[in-house]
Amino acid sequence: MKNLIFLMCLFTMTSVYADAFKCSVNGKVVFQEFPCVGAGEKIQTEKRDQQRQDDGYENVKRENAEYARSLKAEYDNLKEKQESQKLKAEINAKIYNENLPKMRAEQEKADIAKAEKFELQQKANKDALKTCLETKCSSSSYYVLLKDMLKIDVEDTIKNCSTQVLTGGDLFYCSVPLVDSGRVRIARLQMELGVPSNIPNLVKVKTKRITSVNVY
Repeated sequence: MKNLIFLMCLFTMTSVYADAFKCSVNGKVVFQEFPCVGAGEKIQTEKRDQQRQDDGYENVKRENAEYARSLKAEYDNLKEKQESQKLKAEINAKIYNENLPKMRAEQEKADIAKAEKFELQQKANKDALKTCLETKCSSSSYYVLLKDMLKIDVEDTIKNCSTQVLTGGDLFYCSVPLVDSGRVRIARLQMELGVPSNIPNLVKVKTKRITSVNVY
């Protein structure tokens, strides 16, 4: 739009200044845009005005060409970025797909290792629980040893246990010897049953584990 207005103004100026006259007025030479009254001559300016038109056209043409080049450069840059991002995404997807079996195998290996470590700890806790029944442990020892243990393992170790079936979840009770303030007494353990959220995924299939322990 700016270039179009410039050309219109240029053409208007050309029509106004198409002719000039060199006149003699009171013995002096003057230049004017209208014919002389007395002596004088017409000066042809078409060539100069045509040159102005040509220069103006070339300027507009050059500006348009520069603008077109800038647009193309911007487009090429944007296209290059898009292609680069697309290529990067394709490479990442390819790497991910190629490494997916390896990652799954490593994850499975890690899950198995966690499950084996957990089972070994549970076996050690069961053995320690047997020792507590003989040596009279404190309440804190029962908290630690019974946490996450399978109900069946608790029953197999303590023997003296019973289950209370409730709507909100079963309660499990066991009687154990307990050292309390230096004295030995028979304590009542109240345990909630469920599936602890912090245990390895591979052992969550075994339900009815001890999720909490209260001592009375």
